[in-house]
Amino acid sequence: MCHNHMELKTQGFTMKATMKNYVVMGPPVAGAFRERPFKPTTFRKFYDRGLFPTALKHDAKGNRIKWQVEIETLDYHHYLPLFFDGLRETVYPYEFFARQGTHDMLEHGGPKIRPVIPQLIMPIKNALNTRNRQVICTTLKVLQHLVLSGDMVGEALVPYYRQILPICNIFKNMNINSGDGIEYGQQNRMNIGDLIKETLELFELHGGEHAYINIKYMVPTYELMSSIQPMATMYSRHEVAKSNSLHQFSRAEDKPLKTRFRNQQAAKKHNEPDESLPRLGTGQMTLLPAISTEEASAGQNQERNKLLPRRP
Repeated sequence: MCHNHMELKTQGFTMKATMKNYVVMGPPVAGAFRERPFKPTTFRKFYDRGLFPTALKHDAKGNRIKWQVEIETLDYHHYLPLFFDGLRETVYPYEFFARQGTHDMLEHGGPKIRPVIPQLIMPIKNALNTRNRQVICTTLKVLQHLVLSGDMVGEALVPYYRQILPICNIFKNMNINSGDGIEYGQQNRMNIGDLIKETLELFELHGGEHAYINIKYMVPTYELMSSIQPMATMYSRHEVAKSNSLHQFSRAEDKPLKTRFRNQQAAKKHNEPDESLPRLGTGQMTLLPAISTEEASAGQNQERNKLLPRRP
């Protein structure tokens, strides 16, 4: 006689999970990469009402925005957050006008952009939280343009890394693995992993001396820029944003190992912080000069070696 055993599914850590005919289901999918729905943006409402001084211009190079007024005369506190809010749009013509209008305003903004940064954080956060691949790529390109749009803009963004960088930490390793094939869409710059890497490097380069430690706090797997990695143990980056140059560094405090060791011991005895060392939590990222293992051993044992008798 044949018995049909019917298997039933149940959640773990329940009484049914101990019964014979029940199969324990696995945990549900967290959905970290799942796209989130979003409500209609304020940009769409303003565009449908015709409240933007823009028009579509057809050109031989493609579609462009024709501004009916000079961009420099616009109220950036009013219009720039609205265009940033439209970065969540994925439907034409809203997506085109929001994206192109944002780049046009950033290109002609100059000193007007920095005071508006606190109003741009929530639209940027909402755009990244949609987890839509197209929206994320568009927002990352806008962030790169924003950092380069004016002086001290990169440093003004540092306090808001906690709102911007969590999504970058999730999608940081999302690269296109084509094997030995050729990715013909490189010119479109739609690879999220590469865009996040470029954006974080620009944040580090133009964010001042406190940028790296704040990026490292939100994206633990982020490392120093590859172009300055070999020199990171010999030099310290100080006010790189003012120089806008990748290879301009200031020499770190060049003290002999013996002197630094004595200062450390004196600081411990008097319970005073050693100013020659970087203090965690304060953003001081000054790196000490590189010292080989042989030099370190010779410096630490220098006093001991003087006491030892010399061999004939």
